[in-house]
Amino acid sequence: VQKLNRLWYFNTHVALGLNKHHLDRNQGLIESSEISTDSLSPDYHRDYRFIRPGLSLQRNTEKNQLSLSIGAEWSDLNQILWDETIGKQQYFYLKPRINYNSQYKAGRRFEVSYSTGLQLPGIHQLMPVVSTLNPLSLYQGNSSLEPEYQHNAGVEWRVFDEFSFTSFFARLSANYTENKIGMARTISENLEQYATPVNVAWGYGGNGSFNFSTPIRPLDIEISLDANERFNRGINVINDQENIGTYLTHSLRFEVNNRNKNVWDVEMGASVSMTDSWFSIQENLNNRYFNFNYFGSLRWTPADRFNMQVDADVRNYNARSFDEAISIPLIGAEANVYFLSGNRLVVSLIAADILNKNTGLKRISDVNYLMQQTSNVLGRYFMVSVKYRFNQMGRLGKGG
Repeated sequence: VQKLNRLWYFNTHVALGLNKHHLDRNQGLIESSEISTDSLSPDYHRDYRFIRPGLSLQRNTEKNQLSLSIGAEWSDLNQILWDETIGKQQYFYLKPRINYNSQYKAGRRFEVSYSTGLQLPGIHQLMPVVSTLNPLSLYQGNSSLEPEYQHNAGVEWRVFDEFSFTSFFARLSANYTENKIGMARTISENLEQYATPVNVAWGYGGNGSFNFSTPIRPLDIEISLDANERFNRGINVINDQENIGTYLTHSLRFEVNNRNKNVWDVEMGASVSMTDSWFSIQENLNNRYFNFNYFGSLRWTPADRFNMQVDADVRNYNARSFDEAISIPLIGAEANVYFLSGNRLVVSLIAADILNKNTGLKRISDVNYLMQQTSNVLGRYFMVSVKYRFNQMGRLGKGG
């Protein structure tokens, strides 16, 4: 780092690295003994070496910071399958970056940024041996994949009023990816599927988020509102045709809690999200998901050495493509008693999933199927916990 004058700084840096990945997979018939099929059982290595130099100029004042930088990446990717080199690619990319940050007034901050990045294909995306774990859905990596080159831009505004304790936060961001890694699928008349990753021309998206929180002193409460809009668009290939998928997600969360938490700490709220997805071909696969969530917690601390808490969370899943909505209520409770000086010993009684309704739920809507997957998870249980702190500094206090 070199100081040029009172405001400007010049910075140079260089990074050298080597990433090595190894995948050894066995596939075959499992009967009385395991019989591996050599052609389906790869021994694959992915080695990535890089040099990343960079230059930057920084200008710092009491209220404003500006950073301009230009980086580069020289790299080579070497792939070895069964001790034979199957691909060796070399890359060179420029990676510019700009960031401006201004605290133009007390409690007011504005920031704008632009950056570029490189995303390498993963080892499972590159490894070119077919996986037959699911005979109806074969997958094969692509050793010729190119890295994704990403552009990211964002603007952010923060406001905090130290007198009213009101805060406001807003952010807009956008991204564009060259050589985006998408999925190419071939689907037969029997709905058998073969999939492999490929580079497509582009993928892009954007995100807008908003947060507002403020106290309401006559009621001695604080409210918070979060809103988020997310947009993504990308290309997948289905039976040699480009299928452009567009995804739009709207989410809203409202929360209220009390301000005086000496004895009672109460929090409650709700959130809702809706996801729209539509496609340029096979429009019958267009879908809309709704998720609702209600939550609340109640904490009671009548004394320094005792507290108890009850938490509730109700999750609702609904989608146009599925037959019915699903509601999962989760309720838990906990009581803590503290002993010894500094509350170093705590004994807790915990009750989890009191209604025994917890379940692992996963819903997927893909280009040729709908799937609802329910998994066995740990349900209702009760537990006694004993914890002791050897460090005498500080206090656990009320549930800390």
